[in-house]
This record gives sequence, C-alpha cells and structure tokens, in this order.
Amino acid sequence: MEGSWRGYLQLGVIQGMMFPDAPSSSARMVETARQILLDDFFGVLVVGRMDGEAMKSVKAMADDAHAAIAISAAPVVLGGKLNLASLDAGVRAAAVEAMKKSIDDAYVLGAPIVELLDGAGNYPGSDREALAADALAGSLIDLCRYAEEKATGRPPVWVLLETFDRAVDKKSLVGPTELAVKVAAKVRASQANFGLTIDMGHLPLIGEGYRQSLEAAKDYLVHVHLGSCIKDDSAHPWFGDSHPAFGVAGGVADTPQLVEFLAALRAIGYFEKKGLPTGVPWMTFEVKPQPGQSPDLLMANCRRVFKEAWARA
Repeated sequence: MEGSWRGYLQLGVIQGMMFPDAPSSSARMVETARQILLDDFFGVLVVGRMDGEAMKSVKAMADDAHAAIAISAAPVVLGGKLNLASLDAGVRAAAVEAMKKSIDDAYVLGAPIVELLDGAGNYPGSDREALAADALAGSLIDLCRYAEEKATGRPPVWVLLETFDRAVDKKSLVGPTELAVKVAAKVRASQANFGLTIDMGHLPLIGEGYRQSLEAAKDYLVHVHLGSCIKDDSAHPWFGDSHPAFGVAGGVADTPQLVEFLAALRAIGYFEKKGLPTGVPWMTFEVKPQPGQSPDLLMANCRRVFKEAWARA
C-alpha cells in the first residue's frame, strides 16, 4: 500500500500473549508493559486484569510514552470459565458481573475498548444455538449499557465481541462470522457502543477465508488481531489456537498471508473507517512465544513481517 502505515492505523501488542508470565505478579505486569511501551513501532498496549497500583503505573507509563491502552477481558472469561451465552440466567448474570470489572478498569486506564469472548466449550448444539445467541446479545446489551452509565462525561467504552473457533480449540458459540453479525445487529439496535473483533489467526480454525469474514463483518468491525495458528497437524505440540509466530513451521500465516489479510481490510474500507472509538483503526499482534522463544525476537518478527506485508499489500 502507498505511504506509511502510520497515516492509517495504530499497531499494538497484546501483553499477556507476548509475555505469558506477565500476570504472575504486579511487578512483572509493569516491567513488561514498559518493555512494550519503549518500542515506538507499537502505539497500543493491550492489557488484562491487574491490581490498582499496577494500573496506576501502567497508565502513567503509557501517558509518558504517548501510547494508548486497550483491555482484553478474554483471560478473565477463560480463567473463570464464564459463559455470557449461558441459558442459565444465574450463570449468565455472574459472567456479566465479572465483565463489569473490566469496563471499570477501562475507565481507570483511559482505554476506549474492552474485548471479550462469549465463553469456551459453551457451544450448546444447533438445536439451542439461536437461544444462546439471544442470551449472548442480552448480556452484551447489559454490558454496553453499564459502560454508558459509567462514562460520566467522556465517550463510553465500547464492548467488542471477538470470534473464536467452534470445533477445534476454544469451541465457543461465536463462532462463525455470520452468527457474530446476527448478534451484533441485535446489540446495535439499541447500543451504539458495540462492535466486533476479528482475529486473522482464528479464521482458519473457524473455517473461513479472510475476505469472506471481513466482508461479512465490515459494518460492525472495530478492531483486528494479527496472528497465526496451527491447524492441519493435530500432533503438533502447538496445535490449535496457540498464537505462534509468523512463519513458524506448521503455522498457517507468514508474510503472504498477512499481505492477503491487509488487502482484504483495504477492500472493505477498514483503513478509512470513521466513527471508531479508537479514532484510527487499531491492529494488535496476538503472538505468543513457545518454550525457548524470546518475546523480544517475536516482536522483531512482527515488525519485519508487517513492514514487508504493508509494502506488498
């Protein structure tokens, strides 16, 4: 594409993926946040849950670095085995309550978006899919309304639903982009502060092509993740939604696939999209070091692959 990518978007790193040990202590959360923020290639830091003192430190560092923050609530959903699409009202209410804390954190940190998934291992089968989708829409509406109530004079935090695979690893309700769009339409009918996140590393596990998914989601697309997965070798130690580096043996994505993904985003007008809570589009790398791999080298991998892909897309 013509011109510097900096004129079109902000790139970021999901801290808890690039540094899997970060949640082990507040000190490590702060230390690894600083490491990412010192790299001016990345203007967005995506964080998970942390204590109040760590939040103060991370917010101050991000402000000093002139960088933005986003919230990923996925670790809370997965770690707590939460289900925002449960047909049990009590289970669903507990999941909504847990997600409210992530929205509270977003206001403390000045983050415009909170990303989440509906749950893992929670696909109820085709006979109850529609009921679960309605339940999920209700949960998301509740969260969007809560975010509006907490805004107190500033733009409300947006709640973003990320699509995951249904049959390989996470086995979530959402799931296919078509269903995500149906849920999004129901939520947007009453709540403007809602959108979708599409992860290029999840689409092969869902069984969808980049252009197919992005075209379907374009009206609701707010954020994208850049990454890969191991799809075709079930004996591979990193099989499934393991977020391997670009170009890793057995992985589905390298520079040519990122070129294809960026071209598909350009085709749907994502880089010119207006009305995003993030201002310009944000694209965050969701890459996880495997045993023996260095986060520093994987961030260098992301930089190199992105620069080449942008030039070729």
